[in-house]
Amino acid sequence: FLHKAPESDPVPESAYRKALEDGMSTSRMLRQPSAYLMWLMFAVSASAGMMVTGHAAGIGAQLAGLDAAQNAAQVSILALANFSGRLAFGMLSDRFGRYPVLALCMAATALVMAFFLGEAHDFATLTAAFCIIGATFGGCMSIMPALTADMFGIEHFGQNYAFMFSGYTCASVIGPMLGASMLEATGSYVPAFPAAGALTCVGIVLVIATAYAGARMRKKERLSKR
Repeated sequence: FLHKAPESDPVPESAYRKALEDGMSTSRMLRQPSAYLMWLMFAVSASAGMMVTGHAAGIGAQLAGLDAAQNAAQVSILALANFSGRLAFGMLSDRFGRYPVLALCMAATALVMAFFLGEAHDFATLTAAFCIIGATFGGCMSIMPALTADMFGIEHFGQNYAFMFSGYTCASVIGPMLGASMLEATGSYVPAFPAAGALTCVGIVLVIATAYAGARMRKKERLSKR
């Protein structure tokens, strides 16, 4: 009853060459407005997630009165949610498109940050908030590499995504600093949550702008090859 699985057909060389030819060099990519819109989108979309990740223990202790063991559990839950979100939203983006799923992730993040996280005064509610934020943050992180490849091709993907990933580096400064500055100014993390939610709403606008700029760029590329 056991049979050797048939060998899969190799990718035609012509298709591979076409994929390489369609790739933009980094210098050429940096001449496209869509590259900077995408970079800003990456920085904004990751800021709320980075704030919660960086201050998870402090948020848990202040909002829900969690002890060290409970805070450690929350950090682990946040990491697991992040991993699960990468898988789930990555698959959804393959099926329904990068931009709609990315906008969905940002919308969910904005709603939780603005209306839910500040009211999480027990372990269960905080767990639910962290699960949503962790999953949507992971979703954004999984979609951005694929979106970079979709937009600018695969030939120079390593260099191109290195530039895009610097947006995440920027977010790792903006998010934690926002939380820390609000804590220092008000004595509470809560005012930082709607601020991060508003920043994420800016990201949704950037998703629309990037999609529009990308469509214009691709149309221009097609016309130039005729």
